[in-house]
Amino acid sequence: MLADLDKAKLPFIIRHRNSRGQYPDLPVWVAVEALSFGTLSRAIEHCAEADVRKHLANDLNVAQQGFSSQIRAFVTLRNACAHNNRLWNDVARIQASVPNNLLHRAKKRVGNFNSNSQYQVLVALAQFLSGPAKAQEFMSDVDQLLATNDTFRAGVMNPRSY
Repeated sequence: MLADLDKAKLPFIIRHRNSRGQYPDLPVWVAVEALSFGTLSRAIEHCAEADVRKHLANDLNVAQQGFSSQIRAFVTLRNACAHNNRLWNDVARIQASVPNNLLHRAKKRVGNFNSNSQYQVLVALAQFLSGPAKAQEFMSDVDQLLATNDTFRAGVMNPRSY
């Protein structure tokens, strides 16, 4: 976390850095602005206080179970997208935990998909959107895209290793 803060050149971060390069009065919102998504996810995952993760999940209105793994899966998906990596027929590097009720709903809607698929990461991501209507709209858009080609659909929902 300190490495991310030290790299930051933004005035609202620098003003909290003292002459010894420390951050004695750094507000949380400032720190979060400076952290990369990966660093933030590792901070959540390794947080000594389980209550912090619990409050974060509650504030986001998502299930507490699997919260850390979901965030890590989102980081790997985001990084793959940002670096133009292939998502088709590629297993998710980190499995996203999905609450059983959402998993059953998704499988009822589209059929079976692998737990290590990018599709499962998208199902997990949908619950982080603001409200069930947005989640449903997001998954509807994903499903429409996948419906355009059976091979594409199979590679996203049930990837096979080479």
